[in-house]
Amino acid sequence: MRTKRVRKDSCVVNDAVVPDTMPAVTLECYGEFSSANADVGIEDNWYNSVPRWEYFECADLPGSSIVYGQMGTYDCGGYIFSIPFWKEGDDGDRPPFPSKNYTRILWDVAQKLYAGPSLYNDPPFVDNLATRVVFTEMFAYNPYLKSFLSVRMYVEEAAGGMWVPNYEFRAFYFWTTDSLLKTIYDAFFYVFVIYYIFLLFVDIVKFYRREGRLLAFFFNVWNLLEVVNLVIFLVVAVVRVMYIVQCVRTDVSLDQLTYTQKYPGEL
Repeated sequence: MRTKRVRKDSCVVNDAVVPDTMPAVTLECYGEFSSANADVGIEDNWYNSVPRWEYFECADLPGSSIVYGQMGTYDCGGYIFSIPFWKEGDDGDRPPFPSKNYTRILWDVAQKLYAGPSLYNDPPFVDNLATRVVFTEMFAYNPYLKSFLSVRMYVEEAAGGMWVPNYEFRAFYFWTTDSLLKTIYDAFFYVFVIYYIFLLFVDIVKFYRREGRLLAFFFNVWNLLEVVNLVIFLVVAVVRVMYIVQCVRTDVSLDQLTYTQKYPGEL
């Protein structure tokens, strides 16, 4: 679970409502979320002294991404606590994942040892003052289909107390040699793309020889659409080749994904 919070001085208290003679704690003001108002884990307060969770920057969270919510835009950093599925130990030959190095954590144990103490701590992981968005994030992997499922459920909280729930589900496949036949088919398709690029250059040369101008060729709507279309094809091809190369370099063996409990951030 991950939260984004704002500082206690992220807005100004109206003296006409709360006079400045009141105790300092009543003059704390938690405003709307923005990068300027965000609590980045360096504030000297009770929340940042709790050892059950920790603030992480984006660079320390592989696999995370920016979220565009209804109330704001949230980067991939934040306060995090995790609920593990495994711990070091001997699980014997118990299926489906027998292991001599790790043992599974039962749900009621995980709830008592990890979820409950964090959620119901004093202060709690999610409060009604500084919390502006709460994320529950996980990755699922289907070894048969060689595909990942990114699950992100989140709730935004306004300064006035309104809560707006939302979710994101994204499925994407991991390239293996089983996809080689499809990749060859894609490569055959790009042969035609290269052919049309050649024809485009031929048309440009003919136009320049006939008109003596070059930029005028691109002022034609159909010529411009053709250029944009071919550029998109090339960009997609480059991105796919880069992803295939990265997949080849990444270890997604079932043991690696199961026991490390981490999504391969290099993907």
